[in-house]
Amino acid sequence: MPACAYDLLDGPSRASFHRIKGPSKKMTLERARKMTLAIASRLEAIVIRLEAGRWLAVVRASIFGSKAHLGDRRTTGLGPLAEWMRVQRTTPDSTWRARSFGRVRSLAAFVVGYCAFSWCSELQGFLLHRPKVPPSNPVGIPNKIWTWRGCQIRYQVLGEDNSGPSIVLLHGLLVNADHWRKNLPALADQGARVYAIDLLGNGYTDRLVPGSPQAKNLSGETARNLTEVETELLLEKGVRQKVTVPQRHPLGSVYNIFTWSEQVTDFVREIVQSEVILVGNSLGSLVSLQAGIDAPELVQGLVLVNPRFRQEHVSEAPALARPLISLVQRLLRETWLGQWLFDTLKTEAAVTEILKEPYFDPSQVTEELVEVLRRPLLMEGAMESTFDILSYSTGPLLEQLLQDERLRSPIWVCWGQRDPWTPMKRVKALDEFPNVEKLVEFPNVGHCPHDESPSLVNGLILDFLQHLSSKASKPA
Repeated sequence: MPACAYDLLDGPSRASFHRIKGPSKKMTLERARKMTLAIASRLEAIVIRLEAGRWLAVVRASIFGSKAHLGDRRTTGLGPLAEWMRVQRTTPDSTWRARSFGRVRSLAAFVVGYCAFSWCSELQGFLLHRPKVPPSNPVGIPNKIWTWRGCQIRYQVLGEDNSGPSIVLLHGLLVNADHWRKNLPALADQGARVYAIDLLGNGYTDRLVPGSPQAKNLSGETARNLTEVETELLLEKGVRQKVTVPQRHPLGSVYNIFTWSEQVTDFVREIVQSEVILVGNSLGSLVSLQAGIDAPELVQGLVLVNPRFRQEHVSEAPALARPLISLVQRLLRETWLGQWLFDTLKTEAAVTEILKEPYFDPSQVTEELVEVLRRPLLMEGAMESTFDILSYSTGPLLEQLLQDERLRSPIWVCWGQRDPWTPMKRVKALDEFPNVEKLVEFPNVGHCPHDESPSLVNGLILDFLQHLSSKASKPA
């Protein structure tokens, strides 16, 4: 470190310093002493409360050339840096100036370091876990990391240099981007730029304390004026039921459709940087619809794969069942029952059996599938995010989103004939909505046809791209 930090100043800064004459210079130095003394004492007190002793000891050693430990307190009760500044008050201005300016760089480093440490400490207040992202998925597709609102987001891309349309694949409830591992290569081979992304709280994204103040600042609900919405459920062809739909997460959690929609639209703006076709399975279909509403200028079209009707939603569930649903959700979140159940269901055998329900063909429930979906569930913070997402019994409904006047994109809907989770009468009636141009039922597949029979879904997506291209080429 230089003997005098004055030597580090550039020409204009030195000229400004020399323009301070006589008493003004003395007053400036005196005020600097007092301010620095107060700031240093305050910073040290805060850092002590944050239990940053070892870190601060290293900083002290770099500033004072000593090996003082955090416990070495002066008799005055001030920390070493503040005590050092206090002692300088008894020295002449010239001596104080020579010593003080020699410490400017280190003091600046101290303040910057403290700010970074403080930010990290604040982050730790709502960050449960930041997963280590493997280099690639099981079929060799490289994993990439995107930082969104300070959070780690894992995504994958193939055909990034292709000249064809851009496709973003959105996964379903409690799974992740690896669920699209059979679709990215096939679509990229046909000239498309294909992306798959983990939605916040899933896969290899950060796990947050869902209802913490910091997490709420990230939430897509925060900046919206959300009230209850009157909409119509489509029970079957020509049969509708009016319902009131509360929009906000009942726990105020960051894990909600509005957050995920903003994550997707920001991803399109920052990473894809072009208009996109959004393809969503199950919960991903709702996120894609909300994204099409929030940013219609970014979305060319939508393919909904087994769209989610959310029968657990308070507007869908029978009135008598709602208190029971709420009680079960609370017990799972707040008692030992949730930990016990989660530990029981995250085993390899349990995950295998669970997947055999939505998959019609049990041979497609492979070890690879179980591993890619189960691995993120073993991470710290997975239980909290899982039960929080399962407690999301409010927010937009499928029919509500399809009726939104801001939605301009053409939509194709497909589903598996043997899906036990999709109400067939309702999904077959979705073409009553003007944006839904085509309905396709795949025989002998379940809730995840993109994985169970990927050639069917890949073919439909490519047909949809051709359809959009034909529409664009027709004269207005």
